[in-house]
Amino acid sequence: MLTDFDVYYKLYRMTNEKITVCCLQWFDEYNYLSRRFIKNDYDIDYTFFDKEDAIVFLNDNFDKFIIDDEYLRDCPIKLYIDEKEYSCINKEQVINFLENYGRK
Repeated sequence: MLTDFDVYYKLYRMTNEKITVCCLQWFDEYNYLSRRFIKNDYDIDYTFFDKEDAIVFLNDNFDKFIIDDEYLRDCPIKLYIDEKEYSCINKEQVINFLENYGRK
């Protein structure tokens, strides 16, 4: 049960469609559009009491390209081009790779 002083974290889809982690207390929720909170299969907002748990869940369960850059963890991104596999660590490497692919 939450008290008036408890801090918790929820996943929220921003206007740019990226998903971020919001630090909240009960009264903060009035400042957000409730339909933008990410919900589970039972239509209940994902709620975490530890910020790190929220960040890990976000990175483990959502496409890396829709995660807010502030919470994106480095993880391998696999690209398949002409049946060859290439690995990149982050979005910047993917963009750099695609911009330079075929220039050699």
